Amino acid sequence: MNQKHSKFTLRTLLFISFVFISTIPVIILSLWVYDSALKKEYTAVHEKHLIIAKNLTNSLSRYIVDLKTGLRIVSFDKQNNPPSKSLLQFFNTLHVKQIWFMNNNLKNKAWLHATTQNKAQIPDYLKQYLTKNKDKINLNNSQSHISGILGNDTSAKLFCVVRRLDRDTLLVATVGTEYILKIQKAISFGKRGHAAIVDQSGRVLAHPLKSWVNSMKDISAISPVKKMQNRITGVTQFYSPALEADMIAGHTFVKETGWGVMIPQPVRELEKRADYVKAVALLIAFMGILIAGTISWGMASYITAPLSALVNYANKIAAGTNNELNIKEQRLRPREVSVLLSAFKDMTVKLQEKTTALETTSCRLKEAQRIAKLGNWELDPISNTMWWSNELYNMLGIVRDEKIEPAFNDFISMMNVGDRNRFIDCIHSIEPFNENSVDIETNLTNILNRTLYVQHKIISKTTPGTDRLIIQGTIQDISNSLQHNTGIHQQS
Repeated sequence: MNQKHSKFTLRTLLFISFVFISTIPVIILSLWVYDSALKKEYTAVHEKHLIIAKNLTNSLSRYIVDLKTGLRIVSFDKQNNPPSKSLLQFFNTLHVKQIWFMNNNLKNKAWLHATTQNKAQIPDYLKQYLTKNKDKINLNNSQSHISGILGNDTSAKLFCVVRRLDRDTLLVATVGTEYILKIQKAISFGKRGHAAIVDQSGRVLAHPLKSWVNSMKDISAISPVKKMQNRITGVTQFYSPALEADMIAGHTFVKETGWGVMIPQPVRELEKRADYVKAVALLIAFMGILIAGTISWGMASYITAPLSALVNYANKIAAGTNNELNIKEQRLRPREVSVLLSAFKDMTVKLQEKTTALETTSCRLKEAQRIAKLGNWELDPISNTMWWSNELYNMLGIVRDEKIEPAFNDFISMMNVGDRNRFIDCIHSIEPFNENSVDIETNLTNILNRTLYVQHKIISKTTPGTDRLIIQGTIQDISNSLQHNTGIHQQS
């Protein structure tokens, strides 16, 4: 019977198992390395980006403090003297465009550039701002008010600083954003990391997109800007319409003005750096798996070597080749394998002894059947197929062909009609499962056209392990005995 075998050898299964077991911790470690690298990048945002934002805030705070100090010096001058050369240079350094003294009705007098007509006139958008924000600028003498970004589509972008000198007089300065733009441009990292500065209403003071700066774009809807307006310092993840990407930003505020400073960077850049670490980790993991696979294959080959030799030897025995079992000794051979090899060797010796004894008995039986001219057969009454012994083939003069099963009709066709009918009736008369034999003698003409006088002994029984009925019989050529008896009878 052909049994279906697995496509995988024990060595292959052990190899796959070893590699799989070694791969799991390596992959887990690689994923942990990637996760740790990503967390490290986010931690760096909390540390570095927030520090940069705070440093920019400190620079802006010092700048505002310098502006307030300069205006306080001007307020001490009581509007009488024009600015000295050193003071004028100081205000130019701070990018102060003009300073006015004005009453509550906004009637003004230019002070910083009194001789330049276009600089001496107060812009309309500044008048509108001062009128709209009277309550905010109605401060004590020791306080200053700082606006957000001011201007229109054609004018330069400015902000103003307002200080009340007395009950009826205001000191108003317009200041350019050059310094704010300068420190914003100084911050650039990665591919798209940058700084952004907004005023207290969320409009852009400084940003990498010039169009946003020129239009004083309102980005107060962005979550970090909202937090800066509420004077919250921290790190926030958000979607940037400017870059059309998810961003993460460290953000804080300028306490003197309420302006916001944030340092955003695309989240993808953090992930790319973590991806690089992941790629390195996976490369190392792959090399580790490759080394583990090589070692695993060697171990699997070592463990299964005796079993493979045993299987090959068993196949040779099954094929009828009796070679000696030679298996290389191993220092670290498992005890179970050693016991199996020893038991198999003992079993092989006993099997060879029994096989030799069986072959001897079989040869003796064949010789006895040949001498006695005794054959035997077996019939399956359902399929009408038969099995014949070698001596029966010899008696019938037929060369045995293992590929062809003899049939019942082939057997009885060698009998004459009368003997054939008697033989069939004899078969039918046998009681099922009755092992008492039924005897019958018939003539039989073989393939060589030789007529034999034969004696049959027939029984019915079941096949071992099943309830299937079979009919067995022996056939003995008694032609010589019959002739001998006939001769004696004639002599007497």
